[in-house]
This record gives sequence, structure tokens and C-alpha cells, in this order.
Amino acid sequence: NKHVLRICGTGEIIAGKSFMRGVQSRYYVSAVKDTYLIAVTAGQMQAAYDTIPETEELARLVLASFEEKELKRDEMIRKGGEESVLHFYTMHPDLLHSKIITLEDIASYLLMTPRTLSTVKQKLIQKSLLPAH
Repeated sequence: NKHVLRICGTGEIIAGKSFMRGVQSRYYVSAVKDTYLIAVTAGQMQAAYDTIPETEELARLVLASFEEKELKRDEMIRKGGEESVLHFYTMHPDLLHSKIITLEDIASYLLMTPRTLSTVKQKLIQKSLLPAH
């Protein structure tokens, strides 16, 4: 049973606590078509820390950014219904009429059913709060 915890945009770096702690994550990354991924091992990261001291500060900033995005997602979901959907598509306008990611995945991310998401999305389009095309 899949549950989408994060949707990343162009140029985002993903590094969770498991990576920083050197333990296996219980989550996995699912990439959409035309995604370019670079995987960095813990050993490669340690070599970067040893060679370029500023890399450790960058890693801390990435983790802080990740945690901030998690808090924003929680706030968005707590709003519920139309506010959550409007906020999501305001943050990810390229996904409104896109076939890149499924409606089911977006609904999972927003903790609602695909039917609810579809209904709310159509209401927002009818109210001209989201573009029709």
C-alpha cells in the first residue's frame, strides 16, 4: 500500500535522517519520467566532508529545508479540503493539468481520496481559483 509523503520539484535535494545517520530508510523514492537522479553513498558524502568542510554545513541546510517542507505540508493538510488543494496547486502549478504524476499520488500526498481531490479541484476551477487549462 503506497503512501506519498513528498513531492519534489526541479532542483530539489532529498536527504533524510536515515542517510545522515547511516541507516537504511524504510521509505523509497519513486521518480517520474525524465527525472535526473544522482545517488550519493554515505562513503562519498564522508569523503566530501573530509575534502570540503563546507559540505557538512550544506548537508545541515538540506536537512533543515526538508524539515521545513514537512512542517509546511502538515500545515497545508490541516487546512483541509479546498484550502489544501488550492495551496498544493499554487505551490505546484505545473502539476494541475499534467500527466507527470497521477491524481491518486497527489490525493495520497494530500491525505484525501482521489474522488475528493477531483471534486475539490473541479470546484476550484469553476470558482476561477485554478486555471481551467
